[in-house]
Amino acid sequence: MDLSLTKEQKEFQEKLRDFLQKELVPHVKEIEAAAKFPMDFYKKLAENDYLALNFPKKYGGKDADVVTCAILIEEMAKICSGVAGTVTTAGMTAPDLLLIAGTEEQKEKYLHGVATGETITAFAITEPNCGSDVTNLSTRAVAEGDSYRINGTKVFITNGSVANIFLVVAKTGHEKKQFSVFLVERDRPGFAVSKKFQKLGWWCQDTTEISLDDVIVPKENMVGQEGKGLLDAMTSISFTRVLLSVTGLGVAEATLEHAINYAKNTHQMGKSLIRQQGVRSVLARMAVEIEAGRYLVYGAASMMDMGARHRKEAAMAKFYNTDLAKRTSREILRLYGVDGFSRIHQAAVFFADTPVFTIADGTSEIQLENVAREMGLLRSGEMGL
Repeated sequence: MDLSLTKEQKEFQEKLRDFLQKELVPHVKEIEAAAKFPMDFYKKLAENDYLALNFPKKYGGKDADVVTCAILIEEMAKICSGVAGTVTTAGMTAPDLLLIAGTEEQKEKYLHGVATGETITAFAITEPNCGSDVTNLSTRAVAEGDSYRINGTKVFITNGSVANIFLVVAKTGHEKKQFSVFLVERDRPGFAVSKKFQKLGWWCQDTTEISLDDVIVPKENMVGQEGKGLLDAMTSISFTRVLLSVTGLGVAEATLEHAINYAKNTHQMGKSLIRQQGVRSVLARMAVEIEAGRYLVYGAASMMDMGARHRKEAAMAKFYNTDLAKRTSREILRLYGVDGFSRIHQAAVFFADTPVFTIADGTSEIQLENVAREMGLLRSGEMGL
């Protein structure tokens, strides 16, 4: 498989890098310190047509392929992984569920605003007591005439403090996997942001708990068919996993770059660290692993663009690259020594950010189960999501 970028993709990458150097790099420390959704930068992305890349042009998007979307997130992740995560959810992956299963009326109503930055979306599936086993969700939507009444609590909701529409997964029947997805506007009576989480890392990625207390939504707010919401959500999650994989790749690349600069400019016993074979070996090994990670994630993205089955490849990419980001950031802190313990160094920020990569959108253990299923080692309905 040829994984080289096309002329158009290379031009997009170069234009994007120039934009990020001007609009993101000078403001990273300010964005991180504020510990909230980077609204000013998000608006800049909208003004420069970097949101909703994957949308059809008729909804304000660019009809971009998955590889181009991955380029966007990789380049942002090299600078600030929290911003990359925020843009992934708000600008591409949460509304992707609407693209997959929404009605034309829903798409017309909501997707144009995503492209302009006026509509910020959040995906609400995770609950306090079910973790990776999403078949045990307790949030319930009960039909009442032309409406549904929704009750439940969702946790770790990205963009929860600022989103104005939420795609909420709720149980709608008595069967174990009978779930549906609902569009819930922020101003619905009974909807509330009940907690904002203070996290180890990803400070600028706003993360909250939301509660739904007798929230009434009309039946036309259901996304897709009743009872099929979990299947639709799992269909869209491969896209999310590829973008989180490339976030890990971007962090690993930036960490290596920071490490090389540090090793060249730091001296011990009269010579720079880079002249020590042990240090060079660590850095060279990282370069090998990063290159392997690049092939995994862009291979999965290319398969998605071709319409080929890609569940195994997306799971492999997510498993490998998210772990790669953790390992490289940890190794670099050892190189930095006590200097790396301060968030004044981006390496320390990366170290704090990376643990969530192996948890979000399916843990590493779940990814191995997905790979096992594609290898024929699991039957349908067994573990793996």
